[in-house]
Amino acid sequence: MIENMEPENNEKQWFGWIPILTTKLISKYFIKKLDTEKEKLSEGEKKFLQEQGENLDKTLSRNGKYYLRYLYSDVGNKKFKVIVSIDGQNKIDNIFMYSSDNEIKVHAICNVEDTGLVNIGLAYPVGFPGEYQLIKQAYIITKEVYHFHTHHKKTKDLLLKPVGIEQTANRINAIGKIIDHYDEKIIKYHRTIKINVDSKKSLGDAITLIVKAKGEMTYGRAFGKLFEREIENGAKSYLFAFSNALKSIDILANGIELTHHAELAEETSKLTHLIIGLTLAIVILTLPIAIDATFGSLEQFDSMEISEIAKFFISLFYLSALLFIIYRLRNRIKEEFEKSYKILIGIIIVVAIATSVILLYIH
Repeated sequence: MIENMEPENNEKQWFGWIPILTTKLISKYFIKKLDTEKEKLSEGEKKFLQEQGENLDKTLSRNGKYYLRYLYSDVGNKKFKVIVSIDGQNKIDNIFMYSSDNEIKVHAICNVEDTGLVNIGLAYPVGFPGEYQLIKQAYIITKEVYHFHTHHKKTKDLLLKPVGIEQTANRINAIGKIIDHYDEKIIKYHRTIKINVDSKKSLGDAITLIVKAKGEMTYGRAFGKLFEREIENGAKSYLFAFSNALKSIDILANGIELTHHAELAEETSKLTHLIIGLTLAIVILTLPIAIDATFGSLEQFDSMEISEIAKFFISLFYLSALLFIIYRLRNRIKEEFEKSYKILIGIIIVVAIATSVILLYIH
């Protein structure tokens, strides 16, 4: 995972934030979940965890709680084993990443605050150019333990990045950089949603993005509130920005809803055309059958005059029925005619054909 890497002299402090909506991180709740997962390990995994736990206790000079996790690497999408150790406050304090031959390749040290702010450092390896990627992996592992992906799947996450600050800087600088990342999220979400809406490529994708964006902005506002006293340049302006972002996303959501309703109305209109056409077609096609059947029943009359009069009124009845149907559909026909004159022409042709058929049977 980190082989053939050369050292570099670029020491930094690294911070990340576990997104929470509560006033503090309820770490005990999430560790109970890890306990449940631990019971589901295979016998081989339990044995590996026990052996490694005994070795780690010697390394850390402590009697800790250990949990086995798996993570996909960025290269080849292969899983590698991770063991996290938990302190007496149910906080992750050490992360060990293993190679395929079960050797420790990365040892990260974590300090998890009640606010969700995490300070991450590398105990091993030290001074390598790939430090950020390893810090990022450690941050993801920590966040996955303490954070539920409520608004989206974790594979669809627009990751909140760990931030690096100089060793001489303080945590306030890190908090400011995390705020900057949320500002970037505001821009990226708006741009991506707008592209989906304008291209009409996938309104479903746009709706999914809107749900994610609202969730992210809500977390951003929670972050600003948690660190209100520590944010430089005024926390109120940041909270105001997140509130505006939520309003803007709501406007985009309303636009998508209107577009969806317009498309639905168009589809409904097409379906209505089809139903009207089929209704008239059925009436026209069944007229000859109905007239034949009715006229056939009149053959019992000996009087030619009575028969002809009856045929006339029966034909008039069927023609009236056709006109009645058209009358009942008049409002829909009028609406559609305002959109296209072809509808009226079609109806005139249909009525003309029906009238001709009736007149043909009369004579």
